[in-house]
Amino acid sequence: MEDRFLKRLRKNARKGLRGWPIATVAFYGPNLSQATKVTVGIVPSENAEVEELRDCKVDDGEIRTDPRIAREILEGKSTTLRHSRHLEVV
Repeated sequence: MEDRFLKRLRKNARKGLRGWPIATVAFYGPNLSQATKVTVGIVPSENAEVEELRDCKVDDGEIRTDPRIAREILEGKSTTLRHSRHLEVV
């Protein structure tokens, strides 16, 4: 059942741009096969700056396959994803 959020997230990503607002999701990690950080930015309209930025980090494991993180991205919750004022370049 939790896998449904991962499927929905993949499906939304395949659809591409369907209007505004849009979300950009970026995964980061120590190498190409492991992601330990995710950043989600919300852009409210065309030619606008990122209005809301959230990020999350795990110490070990793969954040891309965590159904809890996928659910929070889809539902816009912020229990794990924390609000950021700036984007930290890694």
